[in-house]
Amino acid sequence: MKNTKYFLSRLSLLLAWLLAGCSLPSSGGPSPHTWIDAPVEGLVLPLAPVIVQSHASDLAGVAQFELYVDGVLVSTDLSLDLTAGALVSISQTWTPTSFGEYMLEVEAVNTAGAKGRSLPVIVVIGTSPGVGSPKVTSTSTAIAPKDSKPLCLLDQLVAPEQLEPADGADVTTPVHFAWSYPESGCHPHNWRIDISELADFSNKGWAFETLNYLETDQVWPLPAGACYYWRVLAYTPNAYGPPSSVRRFCIPTTPLPQTATFTPITPAASTLTFTPAPTFDISGVVWNDGNGNSLREPSEGRLPDVGVELRQGSCGGPVLSSLMTGTSGEYNFTGLAVGSYCVRVKSPPPDGWTATTPTEAVISVGPGDEVNFGYIFFG
Repeated sequence: MKNTKYFLSRLSLLLAWLLAGCSLPSSGGPSPHTWIDAPVEGLVLPLAPVIVQSHASDLAGVAQFELYVDGVLVSTDLSLDLTAGALVSISQTWTPTSFGEYMLEVEAVNTAGAKGRSLPVIVVIGTSPGVGSPKVTSTSTAIAPKDSKPLCLLDQLVAPEQLEPADGADVTTPVHFAWSYPESGCHPHNWRIDISELADFSNKGWAFETLNYLETDQVWPLPAGACYYWRVLAYTPNAYGPPSSVRRFCIPTTPLPQTATFTPITPAASTLTFTPAPTFDISGVVWNDGNGNSLREPSEGRLPDVGVELRQGSCGGPVLSSLMTGTSGEYNFTGLAVGSYCVRVKSPPPDGWTATTPTEAVISVGPGDEVNFGYIFFG
C-alpha cells in the first residue's frame, strides 16, 4: 500500500514540475524548490525521534517548512532566513510511534504563499537486522535515480568540473550552467551552484541546488547589466565537498535599437527611415551625509561599492538591472524607454551607516533624472 502511495506521489510531483517548468524559478514563480537531505532513501532507523534535514530556495524568499509523514502534517517551522533567493536549510523532528515503512515529504512555503513539495523519501522504522543501514530490498524506486555506484562519503567527494559559461564570457539571460564530475567509484547526492556578484561569495543570493546528481546542467534567470562569479560543489548528506574553480561571466544590457532604413525597389519610391523612440538615463550618487540634513553638499564625501538596482514600475516589480556604485559613489542606468521605474538601494553600506534619505524612489523617466541616497555614520 505504501509503495503504491509513494509511486503515485512521485509521479504526480514529477508531472507537476514538468508542466510548471520547475527548472526556471522566478520571483513570481509557481513554487519553491524543496529537497530532503537526510535521512536518505531506504534507510532503516530505530524506534526513536528522527531528525529530518531539508532545504529550499525561492526568489520570493522561503517563509516556512512543513513536514509530512504518509501525507499527514506533523510539524510546521518558520524559516530562519526570509532573504529573496536565499538557500535555506532546516532540521525538523518526527517521533514515530510504531515499526513499519513511512513516506517523508517536506513542503516549503514562500513569502507569497506558494508551496513546493520535495520528492518523497521512504524510510523503515525497525529494530534488526542492520539498524541504521540502507535497506537492500527496497522496491520504492519508481522515479529515483538508479546507479550501480554507491553514494560518496564526505572524504570521497572531489571538486566538480565547470563546462559553461566559460570564464570571461558574455552571455544572455536566462543563463545555461553545465558541469561534470570526474570519473569516480561513487556519486554525490546532488549539486550546489553558488552564484554571486562578489568574488568572495559572501552573498550567494542567486545560488541553487539540483534535485539529484543526474542533473548536470540548469537554466537559471539572472538580471542583465551585471557580472557574476560561479562555482559548483558536490553534496553528500550533511556536508559539501571541495568547490570547483571560480569562473566569472557578464550579462550585458540589451543593445539599443538601431535606426533602420528601407528602400523599395521601384524607380519613383523614396527612402523610408524608421527612427527608434528616444531613451533616457537615471543616475545619481550615494554620499556621506556628514551633518545628517538630507542635503548633498559639495564638501561631503561619496560612498563606493553600494548596491543599487533598477525595477520596472513599482519597487515590487521585476529587477531590470543591478550594479555597484563607483569610486565616486556614482551609478547610472542607461537606455531606458519612457515609463515608470523604481531605483532602490539593494545592499547598503556596512553596519554603522544609517540612511538620511529614502532608500528607494519611483519616478517617471525623463531627461536628466537623478536619484541620490544619503547615509550618515554613527559608528
